[in-house]
Amino acid sequence: MQQVQDVSMQNRITNVVATTVAVAGAIVASPAAVERLPGAIVAVLKTATTLGNTTQPLIVTVVGIVVAAVTHPPAWMSSLVHGVRSRL
Repeated sequence: MQQVQDVSMQNRITNVVATTVAVAGAIVASPAAVERLPGAIVAVLKTATTLGNTTQPLIVTVVGIVVAAVTHPPAWMSSLVHGVRSRL
């Protein structure tokens, strides 16, 4: 059951990142929208689109690893946390 929830969380994160990048890309692709927006916002949208398209797989992978580590910590991490707590 926990693995299904983890996959669901990863899918939601992936969808949010992909949707954000797609919306930014659509706005930047529209000359009328670019004309109406301040230059700083256009720059941010262009940066988000460029970085999103190139780093999206990396970001989603890192977030997935963090979610998996938090929900299913490896034995060595559990031992480390237990050791730190026992010393406090």
